[in-house]
Amino acid sequence: KVLQEAEPGEIFFSTIYPLLVQADAGRMDEALSLARSVAAESPAVAQRLIWGATCLRLLGQAAEADQLLLKVPDSLDFRGGLVEPQSELWVRTLLDFVAHRVTLDDLLRLTNDIDSPWKLRGEAYFHSAAMKLSQSERAGALLDFEESYRSFDNQRRFTYHARILLVKLRREPNWPAWIPLGGSDHE
Repeated sequence: KVLQEAEPGEIFFSTIYPLLVQADAGRMDEALSLARSVAAESPAVAQRLIWGATCLRLLGQAAEADQLLLKVPDSLDFRGGLVEPQSELWVRTLLDFVAHRVTLDDLLRLTNDIDSPWKLRGEAYFHSAAMKLSQSERAGALLDFEESYRSFDNQRRFTYHARILLVKLRREPNWPAWIPLGGSDHE
């Protein structure tokens, strides 16, 4: 299924967990191929670009993720794959956030006046955690995965998936081995 038709958590099972398993097994080429396929399958869909960048970041490829986000088509679809309470404005701002054009606070401000803000906050913090992890900021990534988990958005959404990565990072302080430890993370 393409992301537009998928359950909110399906990308984790179809792509994120498999690419992390590949990377853990030392098959980084396969993991990167899977990560790159996310955006390549539907490059005109904003959410595919966002997830493509996040997958690359989970593999420690921050520079490649940033390059991906520089090649945004003019006719980008910001409505494809929306899941309540996402909106076109949310996806536009989320893309700007993962492309370093707005801050996390700017993104979170959009959650202040909606009925179920925790659903969007879980998503925002998950992407933020991946960004920090890719920059070897494990302490910050842990905090953001914790925030994503604590959004309690749904057992099939970011609460569940952030918890899995949070537990993994806490149990294995050197995980993921393919991303070097940052300065303050190993003192």
